[in-house]
Amino acid sequence: MFLAGAFFLITTITGLAAALFVGQDAIKAADEGGNLALPLLAQFLGGGAGSIGGQIFLAFVAAVAFATILAVVAGLTLATSGAVAHDLYVNVLKRGEVDERTQVRIARASTLGVGVIAIGLGLLAQGLNVAVLVILAIAIAASANFPIIVLSLFWRRFNTAGVIGGVAVGLSSSVALALMGPGVMGDQALVPLVNPTLLSMPLGFAGAVLGTLLGGRNGAGEARFDEVSFRAQTGVGAEA
Repeated sequence: MFLAGAFFLITTITGLAAALFVGQDAIKAADEGGNLALPLLAQFLGGGAGSIGGQIFLAFVAAVAFATILAVVAGLTLATSGAVAHDLYVNVLKRGEVDERTQVRIARASTLGVGVIAIGLGLLAQGLNVAVLVILAIAIAASANFPIIVLSLFWRRFNTAGVIGGVAVGLSSSVALALMGPGVMGDQALVPLVNPTLLSMPLGFAGAVLGTLLGGRNGAGEARFDEVSFRAQTGVGAEA
């Protein structure tokens, strides 16, 4: 939530400055979603369109944005392909009975698949303000990941079924509420919140708790809870 607030503050200040100096009509003419407000503001502060300073400022901002996006996308693609190849294919589908060559081939195929899906979703998201997509990512993390981390640390009975329930409910609710919000539907929004975390995070916790209760007790896991908690807090046994 702190990151979301900081991001909103920065984007609000940048948007106000761009609207003041560049003009809303010029920003909307360059991009319907308003994503070029910062580059246009940098160009204006450098001397305006056609000036040497404006071109330098614009190139600098574009280079920083491109490098940041490239680094993030590369990291996410590698992490996703590794999870699909190692966790899903090797451990779930093949039960660990896969040679390294096959695993590498699956990782390459999953990388291509993730890239194609990401490009398709990017094309569908044209016209949306990037702030909405960032807020959606933060909402998903807060609704699907945060409940799992908290309950894993502090609830002895929490189990695998709870993890699945929390992730499924948190992910689906945050995405659904964001799609029904003003960031996507505008004035026709069914949910008045741009950031749906206020609603989707409690749903994520509820899904995790319900999944844990429906999944039954895990005596062995509960018996190791104190040991794992003690080692996590003190580091005892890490040298082994």
